[in-house]
Amino acid sequence: MDLAPMIDQLTNPNIIVGYIIGIVGIIIAIKSRKEKRPSYSTRSFNIIDSSISKFESLNILYSDEQIENLTVSKLIFWNKGRETIDGSDITPAEPLFIVPKKNCKILDAKIIDSKEPANNFSLEKIADEKGFQLKFDYVDKDEGIIAKIVHTGTSGEDFEIIGKIKGAGSPKYTEVNRTPLKYPRLSYRQSQLLIILVFSLFGIIVVYMGINTTSLFLKFMLALIIGAIFSAVYLLFKAIVPRGFDAFYDDF
Repeated sequence: MDLAPMIDQLTNPNIIVGYIIGIVGIIIAIKSRKEKRPSYSTRSFNIIDSSISKFESLNILYSDEQIENLTVSKLIFWNKGRETIDGSDITPAEPLFIVPKKNCKILDAKIIDSKEPANNFSLEKIADEKGFQLKFDYVDKDEGIIAKIVHTGTSGEDFEIIGKIKGAGSPKYTEVNRTPLKYPRLSYRQSQLLIILVFSLFGIIVVYMGINTTSLFLKFMLALIIGAIFSAVYLLFKAIVPRGFDAFYDDF
């Protein structure tokens, strides 16, 4: 297949500049949208599982309560959007609660890290309620908390945040990278740069193996475009834990 005409078009300097401007424009447009985006995610460590029931004489107690499963989860809650969420935005009829699902029970919950103390976050156990109420004064972009949740489930999927925020709805569970590279230990931002490098190398491999041309410059420019597109798509759609929440990845 003769790809020369297509290569000539793709490697035209004006077209390349247009691609770059288009990609940057899309990223800026998406990132600059002003909206409230309450988000949360979890990491979990299962300490005790139901296999202990095989030992009839073994009883595990937590605060004098017998349990079969015990899991410690880290919950990160933050505002992913650019518009400030005020405490008054929480609807009185449906306040924010961290609640268990199905047969799970939340045994304890406490805040272990707060990015901005002025947010005045708090977790409060309410009588006759199964979970803990989440309160705050306000949350700006990329601000929030990390809480430790002790429960009888097996993972962070056994509890959720419910309630409504005006103009945003319920907080959305957001999938994030739960196991960043640690050997050598990389920050999340360094991990992002590594991902971009990997995609760029992927672009180079695709171009050098699939494009029949002797021009190194043409191959390099095509590889750059492919790497930029894949990197942009990943960074746009893969949730990023905000800077300052390294405790989310610390050992339990």
